[in-house]
Amino acid sequence: MPLLPNSPESEQAVLSGLMLAADRVGRQVLAVLGDGQPFFGLHEAAIFRAIRDLLGAGKPCDLAAVVSHLATRGAIEEAGGPMFVADVYQVSASPETAVHHAGVVADLARRRGLIHAAALIAEIATEAETAAEA
Repeated sequence: MPLLPNSPESEQAVLSGLMLAADRVGRQVLAVLGDGQPFFGLHEAAIFRAIRDLLGAGKPCDLAAVVSHLATRGAIEEAGGPMFVADVYQVSASPETAVHHAGVVADLARRRGLIHAAALIAEIATEAETAAEA
């Protein structure tokens, strides 16, 4: 089965932009990404949950705050460890690009959702066909 649509580069650019400048781009990025879990990468998804928690609590989302939050929640390994989070922090040359990359991440998440829905429809259709033949 082919790999589902994803862009680790865009996911990491979003996270980096949020850690560098959540006060400038946080609301816009969250509005583009919506309420779900649009990240494909497991580490990136864990980092995003931590950033979203911190933003929701009105707390800073810089590197130290994110690593501390992940460690406190027992999720630092799920996020790839502190070095991975630090590597992600350094991805973005400009935090303002986070909004653009959030659009890419959201689009890819929608496409993965369509693929999952199509697979479910095919499964239901096949089961209905098999039941009709019996």
